[in-house]
Amino acid sequence: MASGLLKATFRSYSPNNRNGCRAVFDGNSPAFLAASEREEFLEFIDDTSNAYWVLEDGCQIIGCGGYGFRDRGDTADLCWGIMASDQHGKRLGEYLMTARLIEVLNNHEIQAFRVATSQHTEAFFEKYGFTTEKRIQNGFAEGLDRIEMKFARTSEYRKDLHRKWKSVRRLVDTISRGLP
Repeated sequence: MASGLLKATFRSYSPNNRNGCRAVFDGNSPAFLAASEREEFLEFIDDTSNAYWVLEDGCQIIGCGGYGFRDRGDTADLCWGIMASDQHGKRLGEYLMTARLIEVLNNHEIQAFRVATSQHTEAFFEKYGFTTEKRIQNGFAEGLDRIEMKFARTSEYRKDLHRKWKSVRRLVDTISRGLP
């Protein structure tokens, strides 16, 4: 963030965002993402049939993430949600996550969400109601476990998600104004 103030914009990915998204990926490898996953990530974002977004601060990509459908049409797979490493711990990952979940719920009759993550971000997804279904030691790479998680939507979920959205939106607005 060059100016010190965040000017967060959540918008659809375009091919000219590829280098910025690759930089976000690379900044999280090998601690959070296996280097061997890089080509799969780039193939996913290059496939225009996938739903993918970026979170930018001005012209700099500070986060990215999307979703897709694998098996059944009523289950969404959250894919490649990544925040720039210098943005970790600032709640902007919550902003990116919540924006994607709302996007999915507003456009599809989704009954469940799945995500494959690592042991380093498992607790983040638990805050959203995801539960661990499967744990594969070293599933992504040596020292990087694969944690498969799922969340089944409840009637209260949409209300709770919108409350979270308001909270993280206020946070981003506050940061953008430079307030403590």
